[in-house]
Amino acid sequence: MSGTIVFRPKQANFDCDNKPGCKIDQYIEFKVGWHSAKTCVAEQEDRCVEWNQEIKLKKSSGQHFAQIKIKEKEKYLFDGVIGKAKINMDLVVNKGKVLGWYHVYHKKKQVGELLIEVEYQPIEVRN
Repeated sequence: MSGTIVFRPKQANFDCDNKPGCKIDQYIEFKVGWHSAKTCVAEQEDRCVEWNQEIKLKKSSGQHFAQIKIKEKEKYLFDGVIGKAKINMDLVVNKGKVLGWYHVYHKKKQVGELLIEVEYQPIEVRN
C-alpha cells in the first residue's frame, strides 16, 4: 500500500570495544525504495546515542523493507558505515505504528541495536 512512513529514531547502543572512547558523530540514513533522508548527528553519552527527530519518506506499493544505515560523520573523508539494519514495512503497514529494537550489523556481525518508532500514514482517498 502506498503512503508515508514516519521514522522516529530514539536511541542506539553500540559495542564500542574496538573504538577508543567510542566518541563518534553518528547519524542515520533511511531509504525506502528510491526515497532517502538522513538525521542530524546524534547526541551521545559514551555507548548510548540519542536522537529527537522525525523523518518522513514516501512508500509505494511493493516496497517491503526500509534500509537503514548508521554512519559516522567524517570531516575530511567519506562518511563511514557503522552498521546496517532492515525494517519490515509489511508489519508497519499492518499495525500502523511499531516501536522496537532492531539489530545493527556490520560485515555480518551484530555491532549494536537501534530503538526506533515507525509509523505508516496511508494516502487519503478523496471522493
